[in-house]
Amino acid sequence: MVRQGLTIVVRTPRRQDWASIVKFLQIDAGRFDGVALIAGEQPIVLAAVNAYRRQGKGVICIVSDLPSSARQSFIGIDNQAAGKTAARLLSEFARNGSIGLLTGSLQQRDHQERLLGFRSSLETLAPAMRIAGIKEALDQEDVCYQFTKNLIAEHSDLSGIYHFGADMNGIVRAIQEPGYH
Repeated sequence: MVRQGLTIVVRTPRRQDWASIVKFLQIDAGRFDGVALIAGEQPIVLAAVNAYRRQGKGVICIVSDLPSSARQSFIGIDNQAAGKTAARLLSEFARNGSIGLLTGSLQQRDHQERLLGFRSSLETLAPAMRIAGIKEALDQEDVCYQFTKNLIAEHSDLSGIYHFGADMNGIVRAIQEPGYH
């Protein structure tokens, strides 16, 4: 019986460092049969994925899809439905007022789709609610904190914040500060 091995290597590039993903696919990934990746739908990334696939290698996108590439498949949720679900939940708790939106990266399809789903459903479910601001926070705690502080200070009718990114600490810190209730 032949036993095949599995080697897993995790690389975590800086946020939106598409060049490092391309470099990995062009140089380092050649020693593997395939890769699973999370990347933005940037032309240089798409070209690198397509070139890697032409070498007979596998590419699976996780969390954020690259459907215009030659990737084999996508593993993740329906992000547009997730945005619609968030709008439904917010509309159940508050039918009017303003909402702040914090995204991770709008260069990633998953965040674009969540925003699209949220906006389309909010208009139907709670037409009196309005989006007070959208901030691409890139999962940076200080950006989330400052945006939340500004929303609280500038919008007395603030009803909620929809955050579709990875870091909640800045939002929580801003809400927990004295003077917010």
